[in-house]
Amino acid sequence: MENDYRLSFTGASFLLFESVEFAKLCLELGSYTEVVDRLLDAGSETRSKSSIKREGREIALRLQMLTPEMLERFAFAPHDEAKIILLYAILRTYPIIKAFCLQVLAEKVAMLDTHLQPYEINAFFRREEELHPSLEEKSEKTKQKLKQVMLRILADADILSSTKEKIIMKPYIDEILAKMILGESDESYLRALLQSESDIGNIKGTL
Repeated sequence: MENDYRLSFTGASFLLFESVEFAKLCLELGSYTEVVDRLLDAGSETRSKSSIKREGREIALRLQMLTPEMLERFAFAPHDEAKIILLYAILRTYPIIKAFCLQVLAEKVAMLDTHLQPYEINAFFRREEELHPSLEEKSEKTKQKLKQVMLRILADADILSSTKEKIIMKPYIDEILAKMILGESDESYLRALLQSESDIGNIKGTL
């Protein structure tokens, strides 16, 4: 549905540290709204209240995509695993990022091509504009920002080497986490996380 085609990730990039702290507070307080209120009350010397509220809203949207079990795992996960779980939450929150990972990155990895080219990013966005009027109606400046923030998210998640080099990197996902993802969603998310058909088949074989 077009209403589900959320593009608000431009208001908050990957934010791993902030998301982990948010998750821990949520486990303590039991409410996403209370967490945002707590953060607003605490304030920040470097960020305005509007920035805290905007980022808090996006973090809450992402973490609400996780089951209670996955949220707790995320809050106390090792650094590399926390990145995978947060990216999984982001893929569930913003369909355009999931589509990019599936249609562009996963396809290239399957063909042993790990260098993302600028024209491939632009071609993907042109296809998405044809499918989604809400994207087509955005200004060129906004579309450019969507591209930039999406690439920054993927680089911060270690799916891309950097926003400049754009080397695609397949992450390691351990069996327990992969089973959790399959149990609460479907295998398309493992594909979007660049896991091969062989990897997914091996995990499904142990279920």
